[in-house]
Amino acid sequence: MALAGAPFAFAGQEITDDGKDTKEMKETAPEELLFRDTEFQFGDYATYGVGNGPTHVGLFRDHAWGDGGEANFYFLRYFGIGAEYSELYAKKSPDTNHGLFNDHIVDTYHFGGNVFFRWPIESLHLAPYAYLGGGADLEDRKWASGWGGLGVEYRIIQHWLPKIVAERISFFTDVRFTYLGDRHFPDDDATRGDLNFFTARAGFRFTY
Repeated sequence: MALAGAPFAFAGQEITDDGKDTKEMKETAPEELLFRDTEFQFGDYATYGVGNGPTHVGLFRDHAWGDGGEANFYFLRYFGIGAEYSELYAKKSPDTNHGLFNDHIVDTYHFGGNVFFRWPIESLHLAPYAYLGGGADLEDRKWASGWGGLGVEYRIIQHWLPKIVAERISFFTDVRFTYLGDRHFPDDDATRGDLNFFTARAGFRFTY
């Protein structure tokens, strides 16, 4: 009787072991990535432009402050495209004021598009990135421009909010160099020289 029951005892043990293995595999399943292969982003940010120097910047002088928004789409884990809009508030440049210096405040409206190259580091919740872009700045004169920049994005929330709010929330900051080139102005018959400038941004991105 003991020998006859032995196979059933072994069979029962094997089933139990299989059950344990299945449970352990479920418990050790990998977590969802913070930076996914495909994702949409909507961002809101503050921006600052440096306009100091005797021949520096044709859009504004001294310091410029503003805000803006963006919409980005990552079609691959490491590559994405985006569109942005911002508005800067600054003292009017002599290049857009017939060579005159005054304290008149001007609003500059900026539109542009970007190509992003990022490198996610999941363990740190970070994604350093580089980006290139081009667009236009609209004020008294219309300016076409191109830029390149570096930044970092930090994912601060995961699975904390309903998906209708956002699946991920990030803080980001970056700095860029904007190129407008050397310009000649027929209204005051002067060449102002270097019109290029640096801009910094900081804000939040909501990712879906």
